[in-house]
Amino acid sequence: WNVKVSYFRTNYVYEIGPKNNDFTKVVVLFNGLGGILSNYDKLFDFFIKKKYKIIIPFYGPTQACLNYNFDC
Repeated sequence: WNVKVSYFRTNYVYEIGPKNNDFTKVVVLFNGLGGILSNYDKLFDFFIKKKYKIIIPFYGPTQACLNYNFDC
């Protein structure tokens, strides 16, 4: 997978796509209250094989986010 982390205002956005960056569709995955992303490995594989780019927004510090904001 090709993973990109972007910063939008006070939130982080993960973009996961095929390694060759060849995608035809986009899906947005809302992870709820910051659960762990490892549960979605098979779902990510499915969408990547179907040439999707996956966008996952994070609101504040979460278990799935690699960056934490201790001011929250």
